[in-house]
Amino acid sequence: STSIDSTVSHASHDPVVTASIQASTDTKACLMTPAAQNLLILIFIVLLVSLPVMSWLIGRQYKESSARLWFSAIALDAVMILLLAFKTVIGESISETLSHSLVTLIFLLMGAALNMERREEAVPVKRIGTVVVLFGFILSILNDIDGTKFYSAVWINFAYILLSTYVCWLTFALIKKTGNINLRYVLLGWLISLSGYVWRLIETVSLGERILIFSLTPVSNWIIVSNILTIILISLGYLGYMQDKLIQSKLDLAVRTKQAELQRQLAETHARELGDIIKQRDHMVMVNSRFQAISGLALFNSAIIHEISQPVSGLTLCLQRLSTQVKDQPTSIRDSVFAANKMSDEISRIVSTLRSLIQQGSIDNQALNVAQTIQHILP
Repeated sequence: STSIDSTVSHASHDPVVTASIQASTDTKACLMTPAAQNLLILIFIVLLVSLPVMSWLIGRQYKESSARLWFSAIALDAVMILLLAFKTVIGESISETLSHSLVTLIFLLMGAALNMERREEAVPVKRIGTVVVLFGFILSILNDIDGTKFYSAVWINFAYILLSTYVCWLTFALIKKTGNINLRYVLLGWLISLSGYVWRLIETVSLGERILIFSLTPVSNWIIVSNILTIILISLGYLGYMQDKLIQSKLDLAVRTKQAELQRQLAETHARELGDIIKQRDHMVMVNSRFQAISGLALFNSAIIHEISQPVSGLTLCLQRLSTQVKDQPTSIRDSVFAANKMSDEISRIVSTLRSLIQQGSIDNQALNVAQTIQHILP
């Protein structure tokens, strides 16, 4: 509170404050007491510090490099406000140089985060550091040369306009690439911030003097309000973008998992079908080998039957002739010849049956006398 009182007191006695600021302060003197002014400035500072910190705390849940870079840059905005608020303690020249260099770093870090999302580029640490150091060096030189700090104010606002335009263009390019609606809020925040810098540059050039951020003039008030709106919009917009991206990544993962599961099922089905085909092939090979074996056996049986049937036919003829010659012989001899004839007929019947089994032909369904069939089997 003492630092804020010193800041307001210094601002009210600063010889470089513009005529419009002085007139506005005179008007507020009738409408607002110093305590009320200090309270209003304190509210602005609390908002400008707490909003970036809360955004950074919320954004810590995201592990992506671009998100961490984005919300870390937003958190640096709180440090910048604290440097400006306590410039009477730190030193006005050091405070302004550090705070404005920090704003440049914030813009560049956010631009790097947008580039990482747009083109998947690494953070150009050396280039960012070089730009920030060069900006602070030029600012310090202008502060030393220009006692009124008019040129340094012009340089600061012009640089901020260029940086705001740069991040606006990167955000617009990312919107075209992704089509995410939440990034439009980020773009709107940048445009609001850009309007404040343009207005302050116009006022600075037209009046020939710089505008203090906590001077409670229309321009300075809009700068504070635009910063608050910008922090809210870019924080919520980028949070929505990261949330949509996280949901989309989960959906893509689910789709890839489903596709992998379908491919696995197709592979298993194909393997089963292939296994069935192999089993059918093996069965056909086995059946074919059996057919070949049966064919070979049938050929062998045909040869055996042929070789057996010839002597059996001769033996049957001989026995029939012998049976006519032994009619006058004793009964025992006739019975032996008759038994031999019967056995010969049985052999002929068996050979005939085997020959019918190996012969190929159409199926002939006939009535079967079971008694005649089994009489040759049963004793």
